[in-house]
Amino acid sequence: MALRNSSETLSSNSSDSPNLNTEQRSKLYDKMARDLDEHGAAFMKHGETSQSLTISDIFTVKDGYVTPVLKAANPPVRANILYLSTEFSVPIAEAVKSIFSPHFEKAIWFQNSTMYHFSMFHASHHIVPVPASKEEIEVEASSVKAVAAMLCPLKIVLDRVF
Repeated sequence: MALRNSSETLSSNSSDSPNLNTEQRSKLYDKMARDLDEHGAAFMKHGETSQSLTISDIFTVKDGYVTPVLKAANPPVRANILYLSTEFSVPIAEAVKSIFSPHFEKAIWFQNSTMYHFSMFHASHHIVPVPASKEEIEVEASSVKAVAAMLCPLKIVLDRVF
């Protein structure tokens, strides 16, 4: 299963010290920053990545419903991405920066808050692709649907409030 494959990639690190995990995370962020500096946001075809897209590039909002705009990625990325309005993302970004910047100088890469989306889970990432069969991808999708059905069982449309 893709999740198993993903954890095998990281399993050698799970018993290592937290310092090693921090060091590996730092190296990953350094690589991401270097790639952006040297190549721009070119993780996807035509030079696009979810980090370079605005919320309106990733989602459409019509009549109060949020719908994802599907885009093919190369390499393929399997992730659960949620919409996050700038009404909320900008204050979140400001709070995060004010709290973390004084303590982690240049250790955190802050994404443009007008381009925020909320990544719940990455089964495969553009930096560390994890191949999966069609069946494995279906299992991932079914798992996400089952969790969403359990955590958010009500679908309510509020027409008016008096």
